Amino acid sequence: MLTLVEIVARLGGRVEGDGDVSIRQIGSLQSAEEGEIAFLASPKHRKELDQTRASAVIVSAATESLTSLPRIV
Repeated sequence: MLTLVEIVARLGGRVEGDGDVSIRQIGSLQSAEEGEIAFLASPKHRKELDQTRASAVIVSAATESLTSLPRIV
């Protein structure tokens, strides 16, 4: 498992929110569960973002304000 801070250190980006969240795998917004990270590919998927059970998400700078979840921008 890696934390968001560790992921960003390896791949780049920046963390918003709790950087100590542990991630074990990637999932879709619809199917992700605790311990998984999902990504928002388009603002049109905002409903799925609002309903995701992912522990964290990857978002663009333009969409980072759409969620309060821990996120990589």
